[in-house]
Amino acid sequence: MLSGFNLQLSPRIVWIEDYIWRKKRRQRPAGLPKGNSSRPQSSNRNTQGASPSALELLKQDHREVEEWFDEYNELKEDDDRKRALVEKICLALKVHAQIEEEIFYPQAREATKDNDLIDEAAVEHATVKHLIGEIEGMEVGEELYDAKIRSLGKW
Repeated sequence: MLSGFNLQLSPRIVWIEDYIWRKKRRQRPAGLPKGNSSRPQSSNRNTQGASPSALELLKQDHREVEEWFDEYNELKEDDDRKRALVEKICLALKVHAQIEEEIFYPQAREATKDNDLIDEAAVEHATVKHLIGEIEGMEVGEELYDAKIRSLGKW
């Protein structure tokens, strides 16, 4: 969620999300007829007052940040726009990581019983946070600045 900037849901995250969805699907609410999905409606469907699921919101966040990385990649020398995009990207990724760590990962750990998988995801988040910290301490145009943004986009 890109030539040069490939922020995608990691395979681990996709697997965890799918695992949790399948597990929840097996636990149908009482009174739900067989054959109807217990999965929340997609936010792009025309539903009456239905809110998107937490997973849909996380995926939407990924897509939005991907668009910002794309926009950054297309900029040549507009330092002000680059700075503004990097601030948005870093803030969004920090908030996104916090949501995953405080809400999603504990539930995924409980659902999957796979501590190694969740531990690896936590290490990946720590790496991303470290890189964000380095970027936030730099100025646009500084040596390795663009390389660090590209590297961040690959996470």
